[in-house]
Amino acid sequence: LFGRGYSDAPSDLPYDSRLYISQILLVLASSNLAWSGAEAFHLAGYSLGGAIAAAFARYYPHMLKSLSLLTPGGMVRPSHFGFFDRLCLAEGVLPEGFIHWMMGKVLTPWDHVLPMSGEDRPMLAQTSTPDFDRVVLSPTTNARRQVGDTIYQQLKDHRGFIPAYLGTLRKAPVCDQGKHGGSWSDLNGVLAQRRADKTVRGLPGGRILLILAEDDQIVDKEEMLADTKKTLGEEATETLVFKGGHEIAITKGVEIADEMVEFWRSCKA
Repeated sequence: LFGRGYSDAPSDLPYDSRLYISQILLVLASSNLAWSGAEAFHLAGYSLGGAIAAAFARYYPHMLKSLSLLTPGGMVRPSHFGFFDRLCLAEGVLPEGFIHWMMGKVLTPWDHVLPMSGEDRPMLAQTSTPDFDRVVLSPTTNARRQVGDTIYQQLKDHRGFIPAYLGTLRKAPVCDQGKHGGSWSDLNGVLAQRRADKTVRGLPGGRILLILAEDDQIVDKEEMLADTKKTLGEEATETLVFKGGHEIAITKGVEIADEMVEFWRSCKA
């Protein structure tokens, strides 16, 4: 994603669904494989990627064979953001340079600083928890590189990471998307149309795969279940819950991949 990993971080564009949907389309167009057309590929999104994947499905449902969302953003309730969070997300209240400096402090992984207690850390920093930071990215390698090491490297070496992180929280479809006009609200109509009319191409069966974590501190399982049921309806989702926290996409990767393949097969039936 723009602003993450080795990607550039555009400084003159808002980090909203338009930017990231355009990035998906750029990836598809740049491939030598034929990714366009009706029901051309399966789409899966994790965390922020889940919010972006849902937004893409809202506009380009005909292109998708299926949609799988792993502990996705999009339905996070605004009530989880406290005073400090709202102060940082508001534009024009505090100098951007000061906000970026503060964000660098609160996003620094636990093992690289003496952290404040968990209950004192703002919502903006909740992607950094001891369990999440210490997850080994690839247990099959000798490097034993952890998630926190990668986050720290991005904070240290990628000048666009903090502006991109802040920009997505301000503009990307990560919160309250069940309201009228939100990506999840509109996705409800897309899925309902396909359940009513089997001839409509894309997202066959009019349902998606939703994978949640039992002890997720970022995407609350109970809230997500309630809000998804209210917005999409029970018939629109196949829901699975794994033990663990927000890191399950890494720690339970093989099991999740197996479940996704089974869901793909059911979409063909």
